[in-house]
Amino acid sequence: MGGIMRIGRRHLLMTSVLLLAGITAYTMLGKREGFKEMAGEPRKGAMVTEKPDFRIEGINYVEIKEGRKEWELKAAVANYFKERGVAVFEDVTLNLYSREGRDFVIKGERGLYDISKRDIELKGAVRVRTNDGYSMDTDAIIYSEKERKIASAGKISFSGRDVKGEGGKMILDLEEEKLFLENGVKAVIHPEGEKR
Repeated sequence: MGGIMRIGRRHLLMTSVLLLAGITAYTMLGKREGFKEMAGEPRKGAMVTEKPDFRIEGINYVEIKEGRKEWELKAAVANYFKERGVAVFEDVTLNLYSREGRDFVIKGERGLYDISKRDIELKGAVRVRTNDGYSMDTDAIIYSEKERKIASAGKISFSGRDVKGEGGKMILDLEEEKLFLENGVKAVIHPEGEKR
């Protein structure tokens, strides 16, 4: 049976638990207000192409609340569109900081900041990394500053020191530090010290 992977009972149990947790999380999250909006279609005017009102090269913007750095955005180029109320970026890095000290670095080829909604969307080879060794890859991500959540609309793959897998839509709650996955969640757990 060359096509069947050999995995221990512990791995099988852990994978089953992760799948069940993902299905349960989706069932709960699907009822929350704003879930469909966060993980749905791109925002209006996303990645606009008309001539900007002004253009800045080498931007570095830091958002500070109550004396604490909440997020920081760096981009090679920023184009501002006054009528639409959006800024469009090229070669973007978004750093998010949690209260508990876990940092997230998100990189994408393009980005859009909706000034009224205070949402940041990154598209094109998007990678999310944490300062404790985990990473996620997807096509597009939306960060909601109001809700302090990151959401992906499409397939996502993830890996870390002890886990590797994939899933459909994803929501990461920065305040509660919880990750929710939906649709075809698959994961393999590697206990510490085990050869992969």
